[in-house]
Amino acid sequence: SFVSPRGPHATSTSARAPSLGAARQHLAYHAGRLISYTVAGTLAGGIGSAAWFAAHILPLQQIAFALSSLMLMLIGLHLAGVPVLAHWLEHAGARVWHVLQPVARSTLRLRGSTGALLAGTAWGWVPCGMVYGMLTAALMSGDALSGALIALSFGMGTLPGLLSFGW
Repeated sequence: SFVSPRGPHATSTSARAPSLGAARQHLAYHAGRLISYTVAGTLAGGIGSAAWFAAHILPLQQIAFALSSLMLMLIGLHLAGVPVLAHWLEHAGARVWHVLQPVARSTLRLRGSTGALLAGTAWGWVPCGMVYGMLTAALMSGDALSGALIALSFGMGTLPGLLSFGW
């Protein structure tokens, strides 16, 4: 049995459930992240829909499908510790984050659920190989709504792990 220095019945800080206010902020933060993913997926799907109307669509779709599949395999290898992911992709994402970082940093000074929502929205644009893989799938979806749903589904899939990690 665990005995805290504060007494045998005290609980550690990490074992305590979050307060209602902290839980609300945590959920607002992740709602912001989901909003960013959905916007990015909508944009990627919209770009993909332009290819839908292009001449000779089947070859373009096949090439895009092969590239998105390759991207997901490279990301999987990268996550497994095999350094095969192209550095240009990491650098491109870092350049985007360099522009957004001051905005994201300014949201950290805000208090309450609104500040958490804005911080989560900024965090949704942090360069991430898994997000790049999701965006290639959204691009391949062929329309903005499908791209948005792919991105939202991806974000919802990350939610249980990130919520439990944060709490």
